[in-house]
Amino acid sequence: MLDERIEKLSTEPLLNDWSKGFLESISRSLQKYGTLTQKQMETFEKIESRFSPQEKQKFVEWQKEYCEHHINKAKIIAQYYLKTGYYQGIATKILQNPEFIPSKNRFKKMTENKYAMAVWQAWTTSPKFGDGAKVQIRSNHALKHKLCMVLNSTQPITSHAKGCKCYLVLPFGQAETIIVEERHIMKPNKKGIY
Repeated sequence: MLDERIEKLSTEPLLNDWSKGFLESISRSLQKYGTLTQKQMETFEKIESRFSPQEKQKFVEWQKEYCEHHINKAKIIAQYYLKTGYYQGIATKILQNPEFIPSKNRFKKMTENKYAMAVWQAWTTSPKFGDGAKVQIRSNHALKHKLCMVLNSTQPITSHAKGCKCYLVLPFGQAETIIVEERHIMKPNKKGIY
């Protein structure tokens, strides 16, 4: 019976919010009209096919792969997307819910585009300036020529531009730290000011 199939599918813990809402909607339609439209039936069967034993096994394998190999990448790229306006929903879930595992397809779309790849490359590339290094802010920044000390190079990356690795630095003579991208700092020269 179709109503039993809908009810059984509704209990799947891996259903996304849209699918849950759709199943509730067609359950009401079935009660009211006794049948579903062809389009409703096609959509239902598409959702149902994602929870076949074979698909469930694929998801279990993906969960293991994600937890072992991709979770750090997902978090780094999610932090970038929180600032851009894209992939907000999935980025928020990745960062706020340690149990959340995105679908493989969604993960690939979020992490395998040119912007995300630039962010990941910047994150995984060795920093030009190590912790404790003395650096100077370049003239293209509001604090131009200010001398600083690098505290770390592990700040969330917020742009995909070349040189986007972010550093936490302490400007000399100030009590407040700032975050600056690698493209805005350089080795000190004679223009450096305290």
